[in-house]
Amino acid sequence: MLSRIMLACFCSMGLVAIAQNSSDSNTIQSSTLPDTQRAQLIREVKAVTTAMGNASQRLDIDTAMKDWLDSPVSLVIGSDGQIADPQALRESLRTFYGSLASLRFTTIREEFRVLAPDLVLHAWCYKVEGTGKKGSRFVIDTETASLLFRKVNGAWKIVFFQESASPYKQVPAEAGK
Repeated sequence: MLSRIMLACFCSMGLVAIAQNSSDSNTIQSSTLPDTQRAQLIREVKAVTTAMGNASQRLDIDTAMKDWLDSPVSLVIGSDGQIADPQALRESLRTFYGSLASLRFTTIREEFRVLAPDLVLHAWCYKVEGTGKKGSRFVIDTETASLLFRKVNGAWKIVFFQESASPYKQVPAEAGK
């Protein structure tokens, strides 16, 4: 258990060290890139996260996870504190999605930080609403994910993912259903 906590701390310190290489600590952006290039990189990464969210809402886990780097360097930290790799997350989500009839994400806020031409951090805060196959409903009012993307062979891949969430709430079934 202690080694998992230490690993998470080292990963967090690594992200901080990358961010501190920027000359402008307020924006934590790569100062060497023109604004137009930063905007293009953000559009590219946003397209990947949008596609991932859309596939998740269709309960299509394989498409949702196609842009994760399948490598020993990739790391996932779930809202329950578990540390895993993308393959373990995929299998866990496959089971979870299999129990659902619907899933919806509503973005509350998101921010992007271009750390380098091949490294972008995406912070995404959203609401989650779901319905089980037997009609049970749940809501997570606030969930936040930090996704670190690296461009590998011309494609943006998620190499680090950490989420935190407010407790989920069971929602009473709608009247008449």
